[in-house]
Amino acid sequence: MKGRKEVLDVYYKATYCSTSRQFNLEINEIKKIHQGTYDTLMSIGPERWSRSQCPGRRYQMMTTNIAEVLNNCILKARRLPITATMEFLRDMLQRWFNDIREQAGKNPTYLGNASVGHCKERNEWSLTYNVYPIKLVNMMGWSTSNIVRALVIIGT
Repeated sequence: MKGRKEVLDVYYKATYCSTSRQFNLEINEIKKIHQGTYDTLMSIGPERWSRSQCPGRRYQMMTTNIAEVLNNCILKARRLPITATMEFLRDMLQRWFNDIREQAGKNPTYLGNASVGHCKERNEWSLTYNVYPIKLVNMMGWSTSNIVRALVIIGT
């Protein structure tokens, strides 16, 4: 069995892998080095600690640093002549933005997916509200400070 440092080195490589193939190589290396660490990491779930396994998507990678994203994506293109590298970058960015445009085109509203979900949830809540005119509230002597979410008062 190798030491803690070797396991940590491979763990960090697995954490920051940008592709599933690279991740599988690193996680298998962890399994060879220390089975207990492998079992623990797999019980947690790779989607919680590995970039490549995360269900979120930001140009095929989980990072908000665009320079880091581009550096990882153009590793192979760096060996090419400058004109071929620029063509590779243009093509890659064009594909990314086209994918985003197509996803936006499928959305029936101008809102993003998260906002649509939030609005649907609020709409479902509103279906359970009881609406009373202010005049009725005043006549019944109800205290507006004691009204819960299920009771909405609007003016008439």
